[in-house]
Amino acid sequence: MPRIVVGTTAVQILRPNKGRKKWYIEFIPSSIIAGNTGLVFIGIGNPPGSAVTATSYNEVLNSGSATYRNPTVASTEREIQEAIWAISDTADQVLNVSEE
Repeated sequence: MPRIVVGTTAVQILRPNKGRKKWYIEFIPSSIIAGNTGLVFIGIGNPPGSAVTATSYNEVLNSGSATYRNPTVASTEREIQEAIWAISDTADQVLNVSEE
């Protein structure tokens, strides 16, 4: 599973992929990476904002949490195949990211 570092500028962590069947993002716990103490905002299709009050994100991850999309969790095809973006409220937060 590739590790991706996310900071305070939105980055595309998965490119759009019409052949993608599922994806998984894990915010590595602070017990493994001590600096992973912020929040990571996930955007599906568009870059998210980096504040809890923003409305442009789909999910918020904290240290040790994860999110995923696959056909068995009633995800839409768009949620699975669109570009996936991330931004953090804190610099250098490390994620594990995978797709199939």
